[in-house]
Amino acid sequence: MIKLISGCATVMLVLGGCATSIDTSDQVLGGGAGASPYVVDSDNNPLMAGGGGCLRSIHWGGDIGETCGGTTIAAVVEPEPVVEVPASHVQPILSETLNGNAMFELDSAELSWEGMQSLEKMLAVIGAVDGGSIEVIGHTDDTGSVEYNEQLSSMRAENVRSYLEARVQGFDVTSSAQGELSPIADNATEQGRAQNRRVEVLVRRNPVAQ
Repeated sequence: MIKLISGCATVMLVLGGCATSIDTSDQVLGGGAGASPYVVDSDNNPLMAGGGGCLRSIHWGGDIGETCGGTTIAAVVEPEPVVEVPASHVQPILSETLNGNAMFELDSAELSWEGMQSLEKMLAVIGAVDGGSIEVIGHTDDTGSVEYNEQLSSMRAENVRSYLEARVQGFDVTSSAQGELSPIADNATEQGRAQNRRVEVLVRRNPVAQ
């Protein structure tokens, strides 16, 4: 145990079991301009605690680069904050555009046999992925009213979503509808309208924290 005497105050510090009495001055524990950030002995050597570190005085300022017993005090490096990446911002590992004419019965949201076979092939690929998200988006051409096309694309996307969700594990499966709002071809031609009648399936892995 070390007894440090400064004026009328007595401070008891535990140091590795050795007992020493040190008469200190203003340059050690006082408020002078040259006050030490460490408790030092009469030879101005920092006193070491039992754990090996220097005993800090009341004037410790924590300045990086100050030395203690010949060892430079290193800066404390704060860890980078963890930022979750939204699932919608993760690049899809699988993006499939399924032809609506092949996927569904005419003017219907009911999956055709051919449509189910297309989804089964996709499921064989998805099965190799260890969880993530599946986004299903329904589209139509501009034949009919906007409201009808939105409803039809919504029902088609929902039926695809239900089919996939019942056959996968560890995936968050969602659906949405674009109706006629996002054409990829000219609705003025039959060929263009056929391309616009489609269902997009986007498969993403689980977001990775960065």
